[in-house]
Amino acid sequence: MSTFRRNFMRGRGLKRTKRVSANARHKGLTYMQLSKKSEYALLAVRHLATVPDGEFASINEIASSEPVPREFLAKILKELASRKLLVSRQGVAGGYRLATTPNKVSYLDVIEAVDGPLSVSSLSDGSSGSRRHASYQGFKSFWKAQNDRLRTALKRQHFGSFKRVGK
Repeated sequence: MSTFRRNFMRGRGLKRTKRVSANARHKGLTYMQLSKKSEYALLAVRHLATVPDGEFASINEIASSEPVPREFLAKILKELASRKLLVSRQGVAGGYRLATTPNKVSYLDVIEAVDGPLSVSSLSDGSSGSRRHASYQGFKSFWKAQNDRLRTALKRQHFGSFKRVGK
């Protein structure tokens, strides 16, 4: 099991993983990094995956249990709801819940809902910079394969492994 997944499942989120990766960077290694928006969205959806079926979690409830600034969380949840990953309800008993079962929501779904299509390099997606130079063509197939592997791995990981509280 990867350090990211082990820490994520233990409730440590991505902060712990960054410290491990920061040590690796110090040794001369580099690493890819998710945006804060994606990190916070994953934490919020993880929290919502534990909410009993049919119940809603308020922004305050999520913000108090996850290391996410409340104002930023509100924007992220609104965006996830507009992308149909969450259902929102206004009022005293309102809040947010997953639009479907946690088993059907992948990490990739959440990341792409807030940050757009995932790509590890502009060389893997055929963007304008990679088409200008023929010398990039040798890299394109490599980066496309890496991009496909990452997308597949993130698509396989879902929020169904997080236990729901009560019923």
